[in-house]
Amino acid sequence: MRVDRVAEYGGVATLDISGVEDLEGYGMGWWIDRANPGVFVDEGVWGAIPWIDLNRGYAAFIAIESNFPNGDAVRKRTQPLLEAVFDGG
Repeated sequence: MRVDRVAEYGGVATLDISGVEDLEGYGMGWWIDRANPGVFVDEGVWGAIPWIDLNRGYAAFIAIESNFPNGDAVRKRTQPLLEAVFDGG
């Protein structure tokens, strides 16, 4: 699930959500952050926002009660805070 299947064919995956241009790789269920190897994301279009950071050794899951259309914005605000904690900052 964490193998960039699109890259194997020289391609770029696209996700039809505003502001998600940084996630070009795709495995089986996970978007892959090619700029940060070891980071796998599911953009949370329908209220579930999970991601895995193998380099820092943590995973996160945020659940939102309703169908929130912009889970990517939640992740982009939360992920740097967690990275700072795991990086000792």
